[in-house]
Amino acid sequence: MALERGLEEDGMLIEGDDSETFLMSQNSEHPNFHGTLGRQRYQSLVAAYGEAKRQRFLSELAHMEENVHLARSQARNKLDKYAIQQMVEDKLAWERHSFEERISRAPEILVRLRSHTVWERMSVKLCFTVQGFPTPVVQW
Repeated sequence: MALERGLEEDGMLIEGDDSETFLMSQNSEHPNFHGTLGRQRYQSLVAAYGEAKRQRFLSELAHMEENVHLARSQARNKLDKYAIQQMVEDKLAWERHSFEERISRAPEILVRLRSHTVWERMSVKLCFTVQGFPTPVVQW
């Protein structure tokens, strides 16, 4: 801004149609070009203007990088929340299915009795497997 004011005072600053400020390139008809301003002053102003432009570019670039970093971070957070929500929904669906399955499960014989041949007064052990919810009670 100070550079632009200095250039304006020296008559070296003009406004473009697109509101972008730029330096007049070598204009030998300008009254201060050969006189008091001199070539060195002009080159110094051009260099300072270029440096200011570079600094503005770097500042804008840093701002854009911050915005990209923030956007990536927000996207990751949303994806993480979505993944956690999906895992919770899947787990709840599985538990609901499992719970409903246990509630509605009638007793079921998994391993049936086998036939045995025994002599009189011999002991015999009969085994089978049953499942259900609630756990069935077997009586002989």
